[in-house]
Amino acid sequence: AADQAEDNLTMSLNVPEIKECEGSLQFGSHSLDPGESASNSFEVENIGNTEWTVTANAQAQDGHDISGWVSFDSPKSKMLGEPGSSDDSHTFTFDVTPDDSLEAGTQIAINIQGRAGTNVGCEKVLTVTVGQEFGATMSLSKTTLSNVEPGTSGTLSIQITNQGNGQDSFSIGHSAVPSGWSVTLSETSVSLQGKHASQSERQISIDITVFVPTDALADEDVTITLSVSSSGSSSATASDELDVSVAERHALLGNVLSVDQTGRSGEDIKFPVTVSNDGNVQDSFRLRACDPSQPSSCASPSWPSRYVDSTGQVIETISLNAGESQEVFLEIEISSEDEGDYLQVEVRVNI
Repeated sequence: AADQAEDNLTMSLNVPEIKECEGSLQFGSHSLDPGESASNSFEVENIGNTEWTVTANAQAQDGHDISGWVSFDSPKSKMLGEPGSSDDSHTFTFDVTPDDSLEAGTQIAINIQGRAGTNVGCEKVLTVTVGQEFGATMSLSKTTLSNVEPGTSGTLSIQITNQGNGQDSFSIGHSAVPSGWSVTLSETSVSLQGKHASQSERQISIDITVFVPTDALADEDVTITLSVSSSGSSSATASDELDVSVAERHALLGNVLSVDQTGRSGEDIKFPVTVSNDGNVQDSFRLRACDPSQPSSCASPSWPSRYVDSTGQVIETISLNAGESQEVFLEIEISSEDEGDYLQVEVRVNI
């Protein structure tokens, strides 16, 4: 029989390592306000052909920066045993806490991943709907209205900014003011877009007018608290204080009850004079008796003249609070012995 021919070929087959997993989320979606947290978990099972280390990772599909949104509990990495072994799966737990970098109502898709180095072994999509955060700031164009004349008004403006991440309505108010005073706002409520809108849409300026009554006293400094509050949250408020001072007004009223009296030589006669402080601040009033024939000055009358109070004490000045009155007396000694002789005296009261 012929010899049988035979060829022997040695072959080598390299099977690549496959590092893949099957992932599942405990919850597929969350609706959370900025700063609010929810717990979740991500289970991974090795479906590759070798043991490998899986690392948990979170990444937004649209590339939005979600740093700090997803926080995995330690450890973030775990060795997965070969498929079918007792340690071929692991569950990662994590918290989700969105911030206000997105407008209220925005939905964002986050890939929760199990990675083998830089490669994605498996991933599942977690959908987070961002709720609304409320906030406002306010600033006054001035914090002081100085020396407002009684009977007039002072004005300023207040700038209100929506610091929340969604549209909101705001009420503007003020604290109580003394009787006769008033505060007028050009707007008492406004609606503004959230912080992700343009400045003109999220900010507004309100005019404020403060009326000071005619009888306001100069030492009556008033502090008015201006406030802004959100309709969406009772805790979203802002306030600032406005100090209002009243200008001094100096005025007096004088009344001589009797302008004509008679008497005998050597006798003292008294003319009652009522002096009233018609200003809004305490003042001192100078009392003088002048010769009316010399109007450019205050020359003393030819007969001895002086002012006295109700006790007969000689006085030259009196001090009165705002609105206060006092009766004094111009006392004149009749120095002439000629019958029918008379003297005219001008009563002068100056501040």
